[in-house]
Amino acid sequence: MKNGWGLSTMIIFCSIIGVCLIFSIVMYKVNVENEIENSEDENYNIVHKTYLGLEEDVALLSKEYFESNDKDIVTINKLIKKGYMENVYDLKDSSIKCSGYVKRDIINEKYSYQTYLKCGDNYETTGYLNKLDD
Repeated sequence: MKNGWGLSTMIIFCSIIGVCLIFSIVMYKVNVENEIENSEDENYNIVHKTYLGLEEDVALLSKEYFESNDKDIVTINKLIKKGYMENVYDLKDSSIKCSGYVKRDIINEKYSYQTYLKCGDNYETTGYLNKLDD
């Protein structure tokens, strides 16, 4: 009488576990790649936890505009009208639309993008100039 599993049973069991593990890793990788592709969509709705993150995403969305225009400043309203992004709302009060602009500078032969936002009375980027906004 045999006690326990035989070698062939153990090999089959380990093979099944290995196949399941490989399948789950592949599915996870496919899901992550799909999420990255979806987040790179130029017209995605902006949702953030910090104003700094909001400024960074507005700057990122403005890069495509700057690539096809010789201007060094673009307002958020112009980016919205041209279809580069959707409206930006205040993080504390979603009924307040943010306004502002993105300024492009050359630093060490590379482009630098600085976003200046004003979201009602809740937030204003240091250095924001009202005269450069719509």
